[in-house]
Amino acid sequence: GEVTVTPAFYAAGAQYTVKADARLYALFTRIGEGIGASESYTLHTGALTNGDYVITFDNMAMSTSKNSANNKLYGTSVTPANNLINSPDSSIVWKITVSGNTATIYNAAVGYVKCLTGDNTNIAFSSSAASWNLGEGGRSFINQTYATRALCYNQPSNYFGNYKIGAYDPNL
Repeated sequence: GEVTVTPAFYAAGAQYTVKADARLYALFTRIGEGIGASESYTLHTGALTNGDYVITFDNMAMSTSKNSANNKLYGTSVTPANNLINSPDSSIVWKITVSGNTATIYNAAVGYVKCLTGDNTNIAFSSSAASWNLGEGGRSFINQTYATRALCYNQPSNYFGNYKIGAYDPNL
């Protein structure tokens, strides 16, 4: 039947009825110590805390590969097995630092991922910390200037960018 209670996030494998626009994404957090082949990332279901994460939308991980022409990050395909991503390439591992209701997203290859102040789809990259507001129970990254925009995956073009909430949500 229909689920009438809407939690802030849904567990892997949970079934529910979508009654409005929905944004589906997953965070995978590091569970193994080490680098490269010895690391494993598991589906993250708790509150967002400081740590290393793989950010995914619809089985596409946000990578450090930039499209300089339009200030977006490409997605790269991932296939979690039993809610695990084993030995991910460093290009899809992001250090997230949480401070209250904001968070920074960092990878040494590109620096900090920054939301721009303009009402457009571009993101920027900075050597200094740049925060996003946390939304949806601390599990989404919202533009600090334009609350109608968030870090989202645009499936048709294979980019992660600063899209209008609801515009490029993954298909169910």
